[in-house]
Amino acid sequence: MELISDMDQQSINPGKSKKLLPVFILLLVFSFVSEILIFNFRSITTLGNEHIELPPIDVTGPAEYETTHAHVDQDIDNIFITGINIEGADQITAHIELSDEGNAYVYPISEFRIVSGAEMSGYCDIYPYGKVREIYAVLSIPEGVHISTGNILLNIHKPFQIKPLRIFILFMIFLFLYLSWRRSPTVSCNGRDPVQLVIIALSIIFLIRLGYDLAFSNEKLVNDPPGHHAQYQELAIALDEGHVSLDNYTADASLIAKENPYDTLALMAEGIPFKMDYAYYEGKYYVYFGIIPELTFYYPWYKLHNELPSNCDASWRFWSLLVIGSFLLVWELVKRFKRGDFPFYLYLAASWCFTLFANYVFLVSRPDIYNIPVLAGNAFTLLGLGLWFCAASRKGRIRSVLLFSGSLCMACAVGCRPQMALFSFISIPLFMFPEKEGICSIKNRLLFTGKTISDTLLFFIPFALIAIPVCLYNYARFGSIFEFGATLSLTTNDMNLRGFNMDRLLRGLYCFLLQPVATTADFPYLTSSIVDSAYMGRNLVEFTFGGILTATPFMLIIPMQALGFFKKLKTQERVLTLCFLIPALIIAVFDVNSAGILYRYSCDFTTPFIIAAFILWIPYLSDSKNRISRRLFSILLLQAVFYSLRVYCADGDYLFIKDSSPLLYESIRSYFM
Repeated sequence: MELISDMDQQSINPGKSKKLLPVFILLLVFSFVSEILIFNFRSITTLGNEHIELPPIDVTGPAEYETTHAHVDQDIDNIFITGINIEGADQITAHIELSDEGNAYVYPISEFRIVSGAEMSGYCDIYPYGKVREIYAVLSIPEGVHISTGNILLNIHKPFQIKPLRIFILFMIFLFLYLSWRRSPTVSCNGRDPVQLVIIALSIIFLIRLGYDLAFSNEKLVNDPPGHHAQYQELAIALDEGHVSLDNYTADASLIAKENPYDTLALMAEGIPFKMDYAYYEGKYYVYFGIIPELTFYYPWYKLHNELPSNCDASWRFWSLLVIGSFLLVWELVKRFKRGDFPFYLYLAASWCFTLFANYVFLVSRPDIYNIPVLAGNAFTLLGLGLWFCAASRKGRIRSVLLFSGSLCMACAVGCRPQMALFSFISIPLFMFPEKEGICSIKNRLLFTGKTISDTLLFFIPFALIAIPVCLYNYARFGSIFEFGATLSLTTNDMNLRGFNMDRLLRGLYCFLLQPVATTADFPYLTSSIVDSAYMGRNLVEFTFGGILTATPFMLIIPMQALGFFKKLKTQERVLTLCFLIPALIIAVFDVNSAGILYRYSCDFTTPFIIAAFILWIPYLSDSKNRISRRLFSILLLQAVFYSLRVYCADGDYLFIKDSSPLLYESIRSYFM
């Protein structure tokens, strides 16, 4: 990375570092104290408890098994089922029933999960009315499941669980907030500072490694993915055999004879067999998902290694591109839109937040056939935009290389998700109407001049290179270079006759952009939003987690700026912001009307919303006198990352980690107990 400006020569001063050492020690102490007093509060309050032992359990389901009833007539703080071993399942559910001084008859309290192998999984705090008289646990054991335990303990001293990782996370949060609140000058971004470059490199490496853990965290998709999620692997074999149809699937004669084969409800009602979520055309099955993930990863891997890669492998590699693109793009946005010195810690935090945005975390941690092309499209878009912004501020050969590379990435994004072609129009204000001395004019254009013929060619050639195989692929499948296959897919509704509907559109935009987040009082403090409505028609609806503007409030700067709450924007800020938001809204309208309300569809247009929000934030964050903006932005970044964690741990269907990877889910949940 190059120097952001000649003025940003500030680096880390050894004298200042020594002054910060006592602050670091104090924050570390504060983190440790928080670990003890907050996260181990029940361990303190149960000091001195004398436990009561009940006999162990050894039961095979199906059964609603009641443990031995304990008649105690004393204060009881908790119950702990020790030594849990579950055979035939990963988890079971249980609940406690008791009577106390305030309730003469036995009553049940909330259900909890018992997960085999999870530390303290059988532990449950209870809050009775006075002294407990009778207490026992009821275990719901499915058929074929065997559970055995050690002794069941009542009123134990809850052991202290000191988690070093939690202390470290608390320390980093406190340090981040301290840097946002301190009055003294902060270290500015400096592309020639080796310390900053090392920190950036380590951050990228760490996030790429984290992406690997996320991509392989869903045990269901790693070990037993649904059969139709192997379409890219099936296409790799087909391409190796010299064709694009999936000839291992033979269309049923009744499907071929069907007048409208895309009415899947009719197919199911009439008992006509078909392959769900495949493209179907003239008696053959095809893959309708974007071809670029196939050409850039699956097929080359198959040819090089003579084995088919998993979707998890693909997800991680596209995530790696996304991480690099995020850091590069945020750097270039800061360089272009700052109005003073930009704090390095805010650049770092913004890049982390960008990478760990909820939609991206959702995509990488759910590596199924639906999410792979969306993740790949976002990865290529971010990297391509970062390279384009680099090219717009460089000269000579480096610009030529950056132009070609950026266009290649943007073209690949179109081959993943065709609607992402709209994001390439950002090149018009970026290269054709660049800002010079505060004026955006075509006279300052960087392309289509006598001196920039080579750059102009290098800008367009990658689009042609990618368009040729994509168009040939479309023609080989469907006889048209412009048919990508979405309307020929055997999915939950016939997309050929779906049409345009204003009622459906307004409801969908509300869900995607403005619907409040549905919070809960228990981890992960989030549940899927209710998207049911009185819409009098058929609509495809799955889980969502609130609109992107309400779920991540740092984006609220977009409507607030539109309503005139902040100072006037510069011409380029206004133009580029609109050039990101308008395509995003067009894609949102298209997705709502052509497909439905699904969380993964919001990932199609999330990226330009984030970029637009950052463009609007950067001028305020680079104003050293505007400390309130930095403090507010810091809090909103923490909220956005926490929201991502909640989405990752939320419950929407059987593929979320709560059910697919219960041991991992319980491990994460333990950090909030």
